[in-house]
Amino acid sequence: PTTTPTPHTQTLLIYRLQSQMCIRDRNLPNPATGITTIEVSSETIAPVTVEITNITGQTVYRTDAGIVNGSMSVKIDVSDFDAGVYFYTVTVANERVSKRMIVQ
Repeated sequence: PTTTPTPHTQTLLIYRLQSQMCIRDRNLPNPATGITTIEVSSETIAPVTVEITNITGQTVYRTDAGIVNGSMSVKIDVSDFDAGVYFYTVTVANERVSKRMIVQ
């Protein structure tokens, strides 16, 4: 994937895939303590799945977030997660993007 800085923000990146799916570089807030939000954009109308794994690769959360038609916000309650490093994978159609998330 290629990265492009967003206008007016140097720390937030957008990742673009061949299908034109985008995901912001970070879940907000990160580190997370309660509800965290992942913003997803896609030029393809397709189902969205979010999976979160812990540092050992064990899946701790999975949801079918619905159908993206332009953009959507996926809110996840991490208040019951143990503190630590996690990885979330957003799948839109057959494209995937994985990112790191910290839970406090």
